[in-house]
Amino acid sequence: MHFYTSLLHYFTTLVPLLKSQSVSRAEKMKRYKILKGPVVTSGAEFWTLNKDVANRLAAFGRKLVRRMFGGIKVNGNWRKRYDEELMQLFGDSDI
Repeated sequence: MHFYTSLLHYFTTLVPLLKSQSVSRAEKMKRYKILKGPVVTSGAEFWTLNKDVANRLAAFGRKLVRRMFGGIKVNGNWRKRYDEELMQLFGDSDI
């Protein structure tokens, strides 16, 4: 459970940066890529990476990237970006 607590702390401290319009997308992506590795591996010695944990980590990464790129307006309505759209924008299959 400690691992998920550290992810939550990381996410809550990163949200203001991701929401900020004064920081460019390129800078947000750079910081995300730099910080993703240490956070994901911080609890590696305490837990076993199985399919469930891998799926949770992937969902966490997509959540952060969604915050970076924001929603999309389609026919006057706002919606979340789909995973495929995020991968195209991010330019990496492993978000």
